[in-house]
Amino acid sequence: SVFPLKDKNRVFGVLVVYADGQTPFSADEAQLLHELTDSLAFGIVAQRTNAAHRHSEQELANYRDHLEQLVYERTQALAAALTQANTANRAKSAFLSNMSHELRTPLNAVIGFSRLMTRSAHLDAGEKKNLEIINRSGNHLLTLINDVLELSKIEAGQVALTETSSDIAELAWEVIDMLRPRAEQGGLTLTLDLQALPATVRVDTIKLRQILINLLGNAIKFTHQGSVSLIIH
Repeated sequence: SVFPLKDKNRVFGVLVVYADGQTPFSADEAQLLHELTDSLAFGIVAQRTNAAHRHSEQELANYRDHLEQLVYERTQALAAALTQANTANRAKSAFLSNMSHELRTPLNAVIGFSRLMTRSAHLDAGEKKNLEIINRSGNHLLTLINDVLELSKIEAGQVALTETSSDIAELAWEVIDMLRPRAEQGGLTLTLDLQALPATVRVDTIKLRQILINLLGNAIKFTHQGSVSLIIH
């Protein structure tokens, strides 16, 4: 006799039982064999299900181990990159500190001697004005050097405005006087047009001066003839 092994309605095997001699199985024996076949089929399906489950668990464990290894490698790489960045920042800070010291020494001498020379009674008005321009330019450069040392604050987005009441017209003329020699060397005329300005304005004088110097410096650099005008309304 043949007894099918079923998983729900799917037959996945058969159980073949041979009777001894010519005597067929009785009804009770056939029923017992059907029950035995059902139990055997259930056991095989359960075994296969458990094997598939164990395989899935093993795959999940392998994936977890791979993910943990990947996280570890990425963490190590990030730590190494952070160490390199900190080393580079320390080197940059040391370089900026040394550079500022090397620049400040001769610059302070220029500022000091130009201030002393303005007290001389043998200078005419034009020479005194030129010395004043040298002095203002030197002080502005010294301020920029100090700002370079605050580069870490700039990178961290922690720069704060230092607002004071300033005379914009006086500031603009200082910038014009500072850049006029460069313009004249290029054969250019540098002019200033001021219209209806208040007596004082609250601004960050240092940053505004640097903006005007950058704008006019670029205009002079890329203008080959004619004039460059600063217009403030």
